[in-house]
Amino acid sequence: MPEDHSQRGLVERAQRGDADAFAQLVSSRLERSWRFVRAIGGDRIDADEVVQEAFVLVWRDLPRLRDADAFEPWLRAILVHATRHSVRRAGQVRLIPITTDVHPNPIERGPTIRADSLPDPRPDPSTALAGKDTLARAFSRLSIDQRTILVLHYFEGYPLEFVADVIRRPLGTAKSRLHGARAALRAALAAEDR
Repeated sequence: MPEDHSQRGLVERAQRGDADAFAQLVSSRLERSWRFVRAIGGDRIDADEVVQEAFVLVWRDLPRLRDADAFEPWLRAILVHATRHSVRRAGQVRLIPITTDVHPNPIERGPTIRADSLPDPRPDPSTALAGKDTLARAFSRLSIDQRTILVLHYFEGYPLEFVADVIRRPLGTAKSRLHGARAALRAALAAEDR
């Protein structure tokens, strides 16, 4: 019997423990998942770590997914949950910044790494989403739930029915939350302009 390489077929094979099918699902969604997590969590989290944790959860829980056609919203819901967990965890961790001072005698201290000289190998999707610093700052003021619904609908272009599936709410609730998120963004933009 030939293998089914459609999305549904890959999901069903992965549900039965086919690691190759799961690898295909992951590889085709990895970069987009990273951008999604980064857009929601901003620079407060390690998007690589969050995506990795999310895909471990997907592998573990995939056999319990009832409808293979619901894989996409289910995956997005797991990514949102993992991002929310990471943001909470980051709030409990005290970050110690790398010093940007240059010691007068570098031999005694060893090489100094300037934090501002390390480039991010990937573009920041909040910048791509925002386009301007003001909008990026305003966007970062929103709650994760507000950012999630805005990113899903406007940045990723999903219809509200899909968004409702991801946030596990009725369509009317999704519409209401989208309206609220837009209002919150407008208020945050107004606060930035002051």
